[in-house]
Amino acid sequence: MSSYPNLKYFYSKADYIIKVNIISKSTKQIGYKYDRNNQNIRQKYLRATEGNISITANVNVFEKNNNKLILGPFNVTADADFDYIDAESINDQSFIDSNGNIRTILSYSLGQLEGIDTAKEAALTPLYRKLSKKIIDSISIYW
Repeated sequence: MSSYPNLKYFYSKADYIIKVNIISKSTKQIGYKYDRNNQNIRQKYLRATEGNISITANVNVFEKNNNKLILGPFNVTADADFDYIDAESINDQSFIDSNGNIRTILSYSLGQLEGIDTAKEAALTPLYRKLSKKIIDSISIYW
């Protein structure tokens, strides 16, 4: 909020209250790759490897003294993508190099080797940050 000169944040002595209710949260698969067998030959089966998490919030701004609605209700949606691996799959944790040797992928992963639940959880921080910025952007337009 510090980038908006007409909006100031107060912990307890504010004139207005922003009420935010999460009204929907969904996850969908958006990225896939072909499965491979132990000889690294591509199979006909697709496996999910990338997801998208979306959240929608209902926002209202009230005057603190009389609880009068001054802005809203309006909905704001944000989303975030995340990659993940199948922790049970040797194909997701290793690869065969040009010499035919099995190599662990950990040293090449850049920190993206997480199972789906951990990857979704890691995506929540940037998702909520994006949502809160969109809420403040929306309020500042009308203020």
